Amino acid sequence: VQPRDLKDLDDETQKVISELLDGKSVDQVRNDNAVKQQLGRVTRKDGITATQKDVDILLKTLEDKTVFAVRGEPEEIPGGYIVRGACRKENADDLISEIDKKVPSDWESQVSYMPDMTLEGMLGNYDVPTEQLSNPDPVLMVLNKDFSTESGWIFQVSSLVAVVTSFYFAVHSYVGNTDLASKLAESSELGDFAALDQFNGQIFSILGPLAIIQIFHELGHFAIATKDKFETGPPALIPMIGPLPNLGFRTDIKTSPRNLTSLFDFAFLGPFLGLFAALFCLTYGLQATVSATPEMMQTFPTISVAELRCSTLASSMVDYFFGGNGAVTSASLESAVALHPFAVAGFAGILIQALETLPFGATDGGRMSLALFGRAGNIVVGGTTWLFFLVATLFLNSATADFLLGVWIINNFAQNDMEIPCRDETTNVDIFRSIAGFSLWFVAILALVPVQ
Repeated sequence: VQPRDLKDLDDETQKVISELLDGKSVDQVRNDNAVKQQLGRVTRKDGITATQKDVDILLKTLEDKTVFAVRGEPEEIPGGYIVRGACRKENADDLISEIDKKVPSDWESQVSYMPDMTLEGMLGNYDVPTEQLSNPDPVLMVLNKDFSTESGWIFQVSSLVAVVTSFYFAVHSYVGNTDLASKLAESSELGDFAALDQFNGQIFSILGPLAIIQIFHELGHFAIATKDKFETGPPALIPMIGPLPNLGFRTDIKTSPRNLTSLFDFAFLGPFLGLFAALFCLTYGLQATVSATPEMMQTFPTISVAELRCSTLASSMVDYFFGGNGAVTSASLESAVALHPFAVAGFAGILIQALETLPFGATDGGRMSLALFGRAGNIVVGGTTWLFFLVATLFLNSATADFLLGVWIINNFAQNDMEIPCRDETTNVDIFRSIAGFSLWFVAILALVPVQ
């Protein structure tokens, strides 16, 4: 049996554990860890947290108990406080609106109405049998309003590196075109740089549609953030070396969305529009490829069969346009397939948008998972996906395994944090949006499952 408090231990053990745990009990440390696991690091920045004074202001506004009847004393958590009690309004939206009207306009904190994520809230009292536990009431969570990140310069460097990797991807796409490589070599020897100027233009014929795909993605985010009146940070491009130019943008949410529906819409519409644009680019590019003359084909970029086989969805489309099942993907893995620049950009765009939907941390997929399953459920879903991704790299061909492992590593560094709280996380997302979310995940799985 593990002691629940330091006083249950002998003096020497108490002293050692007290130093290790900063004087907290084992239960307090467990409770703090449970909260930290479900709240992003930006909610508990050094020197920028909700204070006891902030809580006192809130309690004073709730004294009449017409909005929220407080029960017991506020509980301090990492970054802020939890206030337990009973909602006196018909719904959570009315509750948040009334509190916002009552607190001073210059109040530095904000209130979110959320499920109780402390151990007591999730598991109940340890002394009560499990079968007697009931779902705890939601709580008011008081946090500082400042959810800005502290790593702005890192994102600037990331974007710069991602621009370089995107150019590398575009240039590398022409490496497999031996005809074009020979023509450029001959022109260089003769001092004729017209071919090189033409090649530079062809690089942008890949980067252009790639940018358009990502612009569609960000327009989806912008539309929802504008409609629902919450702020986002500047997008930061995430670099990637290999079969992709980058891993898309990381767009941080700076102020809390009103509810889980708003968060879901923000997370869904971005990759949905991005995937639509990528599919359009691939379709247009494939049609342009099959109708191209042999002379035009000599100037096209290439993708290896091994890279095409990384995506069942995209490779099936390529096979369809080239004559049917296995028309291209049944060739040797080293074979280079000449495709129109829009097709190359569309292929890469499909993979990038599909990866954005993976339920990792604060990716759009992670936000969708949080909105649909809650914070505790999102941890389970994200952890399962994280583990499956890692295990999958052990059983796939080297090209696909290297690609997935690279994505796994980069996402663990770039987007491994939980999203900031919504103002209301007690009202569930409707069934229509749930179906839309699962449908998008299904398409993303098709895009990411390799051809066997």
